[in-house]
Amino acid sequence: TSTLENTKVSNTTVPKVYEATILSRETTIMRGLYNKTDIIETKFGRQTLLTPTSTEKTLITKNLTQDMRQIAISPNKSKIFYIQNKAPLGIISNVDGTSPVTAFESAFREWLPAWPTERTITLTTKPSAFVPGFMYTLNTSTRALQKVIGEINGLTTLMSPDGLKVLYSQSAEGSPNLYILNTRDGSIRNLFFRTFSEKCVWSKKEVDIVFCAVPQDIAFGDYPDAWYQGLIFFTDDIWKINTKTGETKLIAKLNELSDQAIDVVNPTLNANETFMVFNNNIDLSLWGLKTVKDIPVATTTASTTKTAFVGTGPSTLKTR
Repeated sequence: TSTLENTKVSNTTVPKVYEATILSRETTIMRGLYNKTDIIETKFGRQTLLTPTSTEKTLITKNLTQDMRQIAISPNKSKIFYIQNKAPLGIISNVDGTSPVTAFESAFREWLPAWPTERTITLTTKPSAFVPGFMYTLNTSTRALQKVIGEINGLTTLMSPDGLKVLYSQSAEGSPNLYILNTRDGSIRNLFFRTFSEKCVWSKKEVDIVFCAVPQDIAFGDYPDAWYQGLIFFTDDIWKINTKTGETKLIAKLNELSDQAIDVVNPTLNANETFMVFNNNIDLSLWGLKTVKDIPVATTTASTTKTAFVGTGPSTLKTR
């Protein structure tokens, strides 16, 4: 991320991978479609030197259970939880698919799982502006299911790494609105941002801090449906939000730094939180926002925060 140099680490080509999760330097989970069907195929891959004289590693793949509708990876990346079509619905296994155990059963199959803490899996109904949404937590040890929040149209959720807060968005009056829920006392606070929780990423260094991509303008519409369907795209800014005090800070205006509209999806932070990586939903190009010295950025309060912007477009590399 400092030099943008690319290094090939495997001599194996795996076609038609639409989603990949890197578990370690040696292992990954890859997902795509089986042949020309709509059946989801999931593979576990491990890189290895086939012979003592090999200079490049080969990715050895193993097919996991077919048609895993959704998957979530444990924080220590040793386990996966997946939703499948057949009963039982929810399974926990090792990342290579071994030692599967039933964790969750439900007649309803449209769940979005996440695994924010080692003992907690969250299950949120797939959102629509026209349907009340619900979120539950599943205890990985006891398999106990507990309702956290419900009856919210357009509900999208993002639990904090300590499990004590849930950032969620709600569809109301033609736009998404961002809130924070305290799981200890059930209190809810309006953060006064019009964005989706999935455009945000929690800090792991500061328990109350979340970074969110916030659209500069949002047209009246049915959210998140219109956004999911590609009928509407956004031009985002990056904000830092203290969910405890309500303090906010503008970190970057992405269109000014990149000279193009960027609609952020899949935001992640590196370990020391000096670099944020995300996709532009408009063309799926990969971008990064990193902290450096002596490059000013607008903020809502006096600050010494400095940022630079680098990114890869469809065929060219751009730096600002």
